[in-house]
Amino acid sequence: MSQMPRFYFDVHEGSTCLRDEAGLVFPNEAAAEKEAAKAAGEMARDLLADGDHQEVCIEVRDEGRSPLAAVTVSIEVKRVRRGE
Repeated sequence: MSQMPRFYFDVHEGSTCLRDEAGLVFPNEAAAEKEAAKAAGEMARDLLADGDHQEVCIEVRDEGRSPLAAVTVSIEVKRVRRGE
């Protein structure tokens, strides 16, 4: 029985980078990318309370720590004045 591969998820938010040293196990790259997209969306939504524009990028690395994909989520609130 072969072991599932480990993937690492580095979080980039503005000038801050949180490097994942532990990693998580997933059956394949597609599953790891899907998890990165889900996590980036949740993080961007939670960070929106800090301002009108937030961007989060999660870089997925493989077991050899080589980059595989980068998932970027950006949320921006534009207010529109009506009927003045």
